[in-house]
Amino acid sequence: MHNRRWASVLVIMLLGALAVMAWVLWRNNQRAEKRFNVLLITLDTTRADRLGCYGYDQAETPTLDELAARGVRYENVYAPVPLTLPSHATILTGLDPPEHGLHDNARGSLGPGPAVLAEIFRDRGYRTAAFPAAFVLDKQFGLDRGFEVYDDRMGPPTAGTNAFHQQNPGNIVTDRAAAWLGRTGQPFFAWVHFYDPHLPYDAPEPYRSRHGDSYDAEIAFMDAQIKRLLDFLDSAGLRENTLILVAGDHGESLGEHREREHGALIYNSTMRVPLIFSLPGQLPEGKVQSAVAGLIDVAATILDVLDWPQPENIGGRSLLRTGAADQAAPGIYGESEWLMNSYGWAPLYSITTDRWKYIEAPEPELYDCQADPGELKNLASVEGVIVDEMRSCLQTMRAAMKTGVPAAVALDAEELARLRSLGYVGGAPVPAPQAEPGQRQDPKKMMHIFNGCRDAEELQAASMHREAIERLLPLIQQNPQSLKLRKTIIISYVELDELITAKPHAEEYLRQDPYNRNIIGCLAGAFVKLGKWDRAAALYRDGLLLPARPDEPVKPGTQSVATAILQRGLGQVLELQNKLPEAVVQYEIYLKQVSDDKPIRRELTRICFLLGKYETAKKHQLVALQDNPLNPKLHEQMGQILQAAGDHNSAIYHYQKAVELNPLVGGASRDLGIILWEKKEYGKAIEVWRNGHEHLPEALTMTYFLAFSLATCPDPKYRNGTDALKLATTLCEQTQHANPQFLDALAAAHAETGNFNRAVGIARQAAQVARRSSDEGLAREIEMRLRLYEADKPFRTTTTVIQNR
Repeated sequence: MHNRRWASVLVIMLLGALAVMAWVLWRNNQRAEKRFNVLLITLDTTRADRLGCYGYDQAETPTLDELAARGVRYENVYAPVPLTLPSHATILTGLDPPEHGLHDNARGSLGPGPAVLAEIFRDRGYRTAAFPAAFVLDKQFGLDRGFEVYDDRMGPPTAGTNAFHQQNPGNIVTDRAAAWLGRTGQPFFAWVHFYDPHLPYDAPEPYRSRHGDSYDAEIAFMDAQIKRLLDFLDSAGLRENTLILVAGDHGESLGEHREREHGALIYNSTMRVPLIFSLPGQLPEGKVQSAVAGLIDVAATILDVLDWPQPENIGGRSLLRTGAADQAAPGIYGESEWLMNSYGWAPLYSITTDRWKYIEAPEPELYDCQADPGELKNLASVEGVIVDEMRSCLQTMRAAMKTGVPAAVALDAEELARLRSLGYVGGAPVPAPQAEPGQRQDPKKMMHIFNGCRDAEELQAASMHREAIERLLPLIQQNPQSLKLRKTIIISYVELDELITAKPHAEEYLRQDPYNRNIIGCLAGAFVKLGKWDRAAALYRDGLLLPARPDEPVKPGTQSVATAILQRGLGQVLELQNKLPEAVVQYEIYLKQVSDDKPIRRELTRICFLLGKYETAKKHQLVALQDNPLNPKLHEQMGQILQAAGDHNSAIYHYQKAVELNPLVGGASRDLGIILWEKKEYGKAIEVWRNGHEHLPEALTMTYFLAFSLATCPDPKYRNGTDALKLATTLCEQTQHANPQFLDALAAAHAETGNFNRAVGIARQAAQVARRSSDEGLAREIEMRLRLYEADKPFRTTTTVIQNR
């Protein structure tokens, strides 16, 4: 009897085990047959505690609240860094910043080492697309890997912002994502990024009016756009087959801990983020997980939901298995090297557990996460044992990380301006002062300096450079070693063309960082202003000998902008030193890189003309004409170059074109007449000068040529002594009989009309005036004509005489 009972129990247990195994096999078979779509929604700059599902009663987030009610909400999730690019890199790779290599915005591109979620989906036959909403996630920063579509087109600037502040509002992002979802096949992996809660807070109506807090209004608008996206999934019959996850990339400080925005400090206001997973029928609904987690775990959790193996180069742990002992998190890593990169202050590193948060800083910090979620009471001085344990754990964690190396990225000046307008200075870092790590400033104690510099940058963006300087000067007195402050004030002095005033700041900057070529160029410019051309030239040459730095902006397809500026400056100094051949060489090098600098091209053309380098001058003038073929002045100048080069027929074409485009271009009429006279086309020359005189009666030289030619033309049918006399008389009266050439023309006109006595008297006067003007050659010419007049003979000119006028 006893044996029968045990046999029955064994049978029941065996049947139960077989049932469980059958269910698991059925479940896996179902998942294998049904490939879920994945929609990753990232919320930029969104605090968890500003959403209704996280307990904020003033929130207008019904879409996100419903999604949390239909899925799993994670209560204590932390970003690895409070900056957009590196945080998104962690979401997509499952790696912390030290491992994927991106610590800051725009200071590099994701290298080839880390695997990206989109690559895994692509390799499994999924359609992949991403819709980033801000330039900081531009494809050049490397997150586009694996995406079939990476729609990073930026919309026009929003009202009230500068020309470089380009981002996509949530409605545009939703429109683009929905359009792609409507035409793509299944299965798909789509990443949709919403940027609306980022500064500037400028939500559209009716959200703006409904919320007294502009940040809350932006989140409400974003929630409405997410609803539109999810409604589209419903209408397309995709919702039930789509894993939807929502993750914030970082928060916003909103003035807490004296930080206005994010990036500088690593308190919960900028590090705690929302995270929601929803897949009806497959994941629990309405569940809240309170265990500490990180964005590093998102990729692994997605793969686990899909029952896909986790590749070795995808980090993190699945949050579906947080109860397993072997999956327990030792702590969540956090960092900010932003102010080290831009100000030279100390970096910040942290580790967060369910109970404690430790921040490694010059003044270490320890907070009780449960009793003090606002991190207002630093317990480091009273909980020494815990500080030591947390510090050791953080050091162990960092030591175990494989160092990732970002790929180089080069930004042009416009792209850097976009980043600055978005509030990011990480795109153009300055080297940290050469100080030992223990001697660097603690960022939390320097926020007044940081905020003051941001105020100044906002004033600069509004072109209020004088006010920016007034804001910066007291900050520099408080923190004279700050390269960031020096660099910022130099920018305003340069914009105000006050390089001499900028000089001491540039010199102090270069004492700490002697290799910054932008600052070297500024200092050289100051010496130009002071007339110290040799010193300026030496600095420009020194800058050109230095290698370009990774943070220097570039123009697409060219070298560093700093290099171009140094080349331009050196060319200008050489010109000031009258070293014209050397200036030509330098300008030629410069224009190969910056071909659209029209003022420098004009100057180079002018110098080549002066040096008799007519072919080179013609080459550059042709470029100018190709850019602006209807510019009469450019045609006039081309005519002068061709005339000097002896190509008279081509010169005639350009002079005629100049006069055709604008009859008021007097130089073209004058010189066109000279060439025609040299070709003995006297009637055409006189006609050109007459037309020029009619359009420009104030052009005295034109009137002189007309008067002299009418009085002295070899062909009698074109001579007109009466008209010549009127014109020459007017010329002499307008110049108080003080111009020897005009007097010479008047004498010739009198001779042509037969008044030789008057011609003799005026010719003698003209020769005297010429000698007083130290023009001995003209005086001798006039005296030659004087002898003709004394013999009662008029003067008949030659082509050479007119040419030499």
